[in-house]
Amino acid sequence: MAANTIKFRAYAHTYAQFERLSSGAGQIAVVFATDTGGNGNFQADFNVTPQQIHDFKSKNKNFKFFLSMGGYPFNLAPANVAEAVNSLTDLIGSYGFDGIDVYYDQIPVPPAHFVDVMQSVIRGLKNKNPSLEVSLTVPPPLSQNHYLPLYNQVNDLVNYVIYQTYLLEHPVKDVGQLVRIVDDLPYPAGKLFAGYSFFISDCNTVPPLIFLVACIVLLIQGRIIGISVWAASVI
Repeated sequence: MAANTIKFRAYAHTYAQFERLSSGAGQIAVVFATDTGGNGNFQADFNVTPQQIHDFKSKNKNFKFFLSMGGYPFNLAPANVAEAVNSLTDLIGSYGFDGIDVYYDQIPVPPAHFVDVMQSVIRGLKNKNPSLEVSLTVPPPLSQNHYLPLYNQVNDLVNYVIYQTYLLEHPVKDVGQLVRIVDDLPYPAGKLFAGYSFFISDCNTVPPLIFLVACIVLLIQGRIIGISVWAASVI
């Protein structure tokens, strides 16, 4: 795989966590757009301004920005989907986001509820802005019952799937083990990122060196298209 085809994504809560990525290319997922009451009124819960995104994009044409939804346990009610679509659309327009990212690591509702509501939100956002890109950031414990059914419902709309390997439930002891875990994922290689956090070291189940070497193998094999990190870990 040619080096220029490898995609890079970083998550950021503040401007300082991505400003030094200038002169490169990739994706910035800004965390989080939060809906604390489940009423669909999403608010910006990050220290990044629309002007900072505008200025960064004007100087770095090869970066795209995603608005990441999450930060609180998922509790959006079906009756509030329309409000969610409207409030998220306002945030996307105000900040100049190129895409939307779904990243809930706490989902205390039945999987069918999450899938039904979230697929309605995604379709509603795409109807308002067909060029909007969509990514799903998958915590491994929720992959099978929550995110895979959601992906199957909206796979035609999803551009990227970011699998957060650092949240694996059991320790990974060697490169081959991690390669097999990723290789067995049900998500297509052409959309898949391997995610990691060098910053949140206390909860990693994958040692950094194992992650890096496994990614080289997976990229060579064409099983993933990119690597995702928390931006704080590369500053």
